[in-house]
Amino acid sequence: MIALRAAVESACASSAAVHGTSVRLDRARRALAPGISSRHDPTYRAVDREFRLALDVYNGHVAVVRKLFAASRGWIIAKHGFSLRQLLTATHGRSWYDYRGESWHPEIDHPEFYRLPTRPWRPAAILSHSYAPQAQLLAFAAEHGLAAEFLDQSWYYPGATTAVVFTAAVLLHGSGTSSAPMRLPGRRQGGEHD
Repeated sequence: MIALRAAVESACASSAAVHGTSVRLDRARRALAPGISSRHDPTYRAVDREFRLALDVYNGHVAVVRKLFAASRGWIIAKHGFSLRQLLTATHGRSWYDYRGESWHPEIDHPEFYRLPTRPWRPAAILSHSYAPQAQLLAFAAEHGLAAEFLDQSWYYPGATTAVVFTAAVLLHGSGTSSAPMRLPGRRQGGEHD
């Protein structure tokens, strides 16, 4: 757990560097003389290079955080995203509803997807770095039959986003009828924290 906290702190620091150079890059873009391409402006190119390096460092830190976070829960990082219905039913199969009927919600922003570590690698959780307030995230979870767990810190944009882990409160089986609550491996109940 100490390694995860250290990795989150590193990711947060590199996130701040990315956002800082992003602002400077935007200023450099606006300061370009009319008719001058950004490719030919040395100031813009230097800030762009700095931004790309900061982004590479940040992406490296986030990869470590995601791996450690998944391991701390007994999950693996999903190669592909999945829908809320798939999370609730712990299934892989996509239906027309997954493609057409469900649009992403503002509560699920900058999502990270996690699966159970054994075949058939069922969906376990969606971690969202959302700009929505906690009350809105809790209402969203209740409306969709999800459990919401708030993390101490978001590594996407610390201070501006809230990290919330959505898991199925009750797994739904078959045609959408609910069954007795089924605890997923690696999932903590309520608001437990380390």
